[in-house]
Amino acid sequence: QWGVLYCVKTATGEEVWRRAEKPLWYRNGTPFVDGEYIYAGGFDLLLKMDIHTGETVAQCNVGEAAREMGAPVVETDGDMNICGGFAVDGDILYCPTAASGVVAVDKNEMKVLRRYPAGAAAILTAPYVKQNAEMVESRPVIRGQELIFTGMDGKLYYYDKNTAQLLKTVNIGAACLVAPVVTDEAVYVADFDGGISKF
Repeated sequence: QWGVLYCVKTATGEEVWRRAEKPLWYRNGTPFVDGEYIYAGGFDLLLKMDIHTGETVAQCNVGEAAREMGAPVVETDGDMNICGGFAVDGDILYCPTAASGVVAVDKNEMKVLRRYPAGAAAILTAPYVKQNAEMVESRPVIRGQELIFTGMDGKLYYYDKNTAQLLKTVNIGAACLVAPVVTDEAVYVADFDGGISKF
């Protein structure tokens, strides 16, 4: 964050490559490594990079695509500037965003397929984002056909991952920054007020 994305050799610490230009000089989330590629977001862009060279292979404008799918128009250029990592299901990356809920991206075509809305954030923790942002700072979790995540609006969301149909919401009552813990029998949620709930 506010610097450089590095790739180093684990055995020696020797630098392999670095990227310091926009959008990669500002990142909050952890990059995702998949075979020969790295996926990392910054500002409104999601980049697919060659793992050996760091070169950008493809990219998509997540913020622009999400707004075309009905995300609120807020004064932001930072939909990918969130702390949460990606949930991965085959060829689909489920990406939390700072203003557009969660989006599903085809990692091969680098195309936004669906959007999973959230409510307006109660606390604005992501940079460059204004009021009414559908902010999700936590990593989504997949359980069967369900996509489960918490929002900065203080709610727990259950969506059908394939159709983006909202299945249910649970009002937590306080903003949630971390991913829910999902088991076969329960979902555990930690909130900004220090509470832990089991559903």
